[in-house]
Amino acid sequence: MMKIVDYLNSKDFVDAVGINKAPLYRKHFQDIIQKAGVEDASVDDEDAILKINQTFSWSWFNFLFGFFWASYRRLHISFPLHVAVYGSLLIGFIIEGLMIGVFYLWPHIMPYLAQYFGLADPLSDVQMADVLSSIRTEFNLMLGGIFLVALLFFNLIFGLAGRSLFLDDLLKDYRERISQPRNAINNLILSVCLMIGALGACYYDDVSRLMQNSLSTELASHLPSSD
Repeated sequence: MMKIVDYLNSKDFVDAVGINKAPLYRKHFQDIIQKAGVEDASVDDEDAILKINQTFSWSWFNFLFGFFWASYRRLHISFPLHVAVYGSLLIGFIIEGLMIGVFYLWPHIMPYLAQYFGLADPLSDVQMADVLSSIRTEFNLMLGGIFLVALLFFNLIFGLAGRSLFLDDLLKDYRERISQPRNAINNLILSVCLMIGALGACYYDDVSRLMQNSLSTELASHLPSSD
């Protein structure tokens, strides 16, 4: 069975990572193998693979762009990670929609409750609009904050262990006789679009308000003074 160090010099490795990136990844992977102490291990040595996964190799690029990099390199962990992150965000927006729906129906329900329980008068339409806007803005900010913290956490993992995870995936492909490039530009584009959509959904209200305030200030500066 082929050794891991020999695989790094094979045509399968070059075809998987790309001829331009092969020398760079070969150097990084050789450092990981040496640090893990598995220079003589074969590609099907499970103990060696475990040691590789437990060996960290810091990458600033993976820390800054790990979410996109994992999609582009088609890491096995990428798809469930996207499902977990964006699925949780979608659930958050569904909860937000239910909350807004309840408050939207509140004026129609409130008179009956007020009469039955002796509660205060229902909110006016203007007050209700302010409440709904406040709920949407605050909830979106909370979702956006959680989303960014999750991205930072996963990018930190990719910064520490992204290369080890990538090497593990490459060795798994070789063992299973899977021969295909590990660079999917379509996955990268989809990941970027999802990111833009998620951030836009979370921070649309705040960006719109800032733009409106900036426009109002600009218009006010060009109006003649009342003096």
